[in-house]
Amino acid sequence: MNEKILAVRRNEFPEHWLEREVALSMSWEHFLDRMTPARACFIDRAVAESDYRFKQIIPYILLADSEDRLATYSRNGSEKRLSGRLSLGIGGHLRQDDFTGGQFSWAELAGKALQRELLEELPGFDPVGNPEFIGIINEEHSDVGRVHVGLVFVFRGLDSAKIVSGEELGSLNWFAVSELNKETCEGFELWSWLALQLFSVTGHPF
Repeated sequence: MNEKILAVRRNEFPEHWLEREVALSMSWEHFLDRMTPARACFIDRAVAESDYRFKQIIPYILLADSEDRLATYSRNGSEKRLSGRLSLGIGGHLRQDDFTGGQFSWAELAGKALQRELLEELPGFDPVGNPEFIGIINEEHSDVGRVHVGLVFVFRGLDSAKIVSGEELGSLNWFAVSELNKETCEGFELWSWLALQLFSVTGHPF
């Protein structure tokens, strides 16, 4: 059976959310105000990957350690269009099996997706506290970008020595934000650059 994932038609989003390159800071409450009325639906992932009428919703999480460094890794995963690119974020789809029925809840779906992806990519990951939502990212340059929009979260204050990455992530490297730029990290995927821009304007301590 084909995997069904959450998607929203483009015309349900505020127009400025889907410009060519977007890193838009916002609160979770503002996101809910704009997207709760939207008609989200679960569709076959295989169809969604090439149907530009829809945007798949991807929670995308950044990891920041207690020394204020961000985790980076080289993608070795199943998404061949991104394989080999450097990344700051761990992301995954909102799946139909994340939905338990009853009233639709963005918070419930995003929370389950984040928990699933973190446990898959970081075996034994058991942080204290909850991730912080800092805004959305979008890009319309690539085939991947045209069918996805990212909800960016940050886990802060992590103990980098205790985080073990799974096979798809390879090894994690930790960098101060001041070290992350296009000269030193030329191979970064665009979503990571957008997430870094967003992170830089949300009151972090760097």
